[in-house]
Amino acid sequence: MRYRAAFDFRVTRRIEWEDDLAGFHGHIERVSEHIAARKIIDEVRVIADIKRGCLTLDFLVEGDTEAEAETEALDIVSLAIRECGARHVGLYPITEERRLKSRANAFSGLRTPKWEPRRILIAAA
Repeated sequence: MRYRAAFDFRVTRRIEWEDDLAGFHGHIERVSEHIAARKIIDEVRVIADIKRGCLTLDFLVEGDTEAEAETEALDIVSLAIRECGARHVGLYPITEERRLKSRANAFSGLRTPKWEPRRILIAAA
């Protein structure tokens, strides 16, 4: 069954994005491409507001149940963020999240994007 997943994030870093618009859009594009590359994902859409540092990821995900679709969506988004050199805070419980590291292509400390979820919605499509 297909479910619609919508993730609302605040994406910040210590060096402001306003001085690096291409970097912001390039990073968001790479993350969304990683998500779209998965076989169980379809129709990835991104709405971004660089002034507020907010974005919404919206996509369809396959799953036998809503709980399975939510788990798959969380894992896919988490991996995409980390594969693109960023980190997330609040996507998983702190005990699990502290073990997750960004991949080798991580940005330097001041330029590391930090993704903080504000809202996550999963619903039958």
